Amino acid sequence: MSAKSPECDTLNCNPLAAFFLATLFHSGRVRGDDNYLRTCSLYQIAARTTGSPVARQAELLLRDLAGPGATALFWELCEQSRRDHQNTARSRQEPSALQETRSTTEAGIAAFVRKDYGVAAQMLAPAAEGWPPDDGAASFFMGVMYENGLGVVQDDFRACAMYARGIRPGSSPAGDWQAGVLNGSYLDRMPQTRFQECLLAGGTLGLHHGFEPVTITVEPGYWVSIDLLGVTVADHGNEKRFEQVWAGPGAVFLPVRYTQLLSGPLRNQRRNCIEIAEWLPASEPGKWMLLWRLYEVRGVELKDIAIEELVYRPSRPDLTTRGTLDRRLRPRRPQAGRASSTKS
Repeated sequence: MSAKSPECDTLNCNPLAAFFLATLFHSGRVRGDDNYLRTCSLYQIAARTTGSPVARQAELLLRDLAGPGATALFWELCEQSRRDHQNTARSRQEPSALQETRSTTEAGIAAFVRKDYGVAAQMLAPAAEGWPPDDGAASFFMGVMYENGLGVVQDDFRACAMYARGIRPGSSPAGDWQAGVLNGSYLDRMPQTRFQECLLAGGTLGLHHGFEPVTITVEPGYWVSIDLLGVTVADHGNEKRFEQVWAGPGAVFLPVRYTQLLSGPLRNQRRNCIEIAEWLPASEPGKWMLLWRLYEVRGVELKDIAIEELVYRPSRPDLTTRGTLDRRLRPRRPQAGRASSTKS
């Protein structure tokens, strides 16, 4: 993503950064005394840097910015602004407009521009990866960093999720480019289920949902595999898939629990029960509920047994305060053909 120029400066080495920063000036999210010309100069950098993946989009937005009546004087001032920016960038100073801002996201973008990628990741990751979703700016830059291993460990899944999160309607003019990256790159090289999980994590769910895929061996040759998109049951070569989208907005999952119960008059009928619980926003603003689901596996069939709102809390838990089902429920014998639980 970078030009191999011997005079490579902070933004010329990062046409993506120049492009997205230009969209922030263009939209007015970052303000300065020379927004118009600064936007123009950044679009020029993004459009004309060797190997720029956003050259076409930057050129189109540059034409939109200039308008049909742009004069030769405008283009000369725009070019002068680009040269002035290069001279400033070589001294490794933050753009003046960014110095005047106060938000963590904008400070993170400034750190990215000056190549302090570790600092940029620390500032941008909480907004980019958490819940509720940010405005798309932090997600865009975290996507670039995850894709290229800048300040973070290279991670295609997280890069995919960050690009997906950044293309929400109206999030930024960079959305078309991010959509193109997803459909033309990650969709092609990631397994379909993994790509679907990326879109889910990149949407309202976020990355810190705590769901851990698990495979449960009921007996040799008989197993149940549970992931974010559903359940697969395999019984001695006979396999069946159940699509279950249970991840709600901002969900924080408790670890999945498998319980084997005995029922019937002689207590010799084995019941294979799976419990899945997640914290979700409650109907009352500001509160969160723990939603519990109970399933039973019968052969290769998955049966819905129960669903219940267990408890409420005043705020969204994190992974350290989410709790476990062992603390919330204790199983008891199924009655009338139904598995059941008692709140503790």
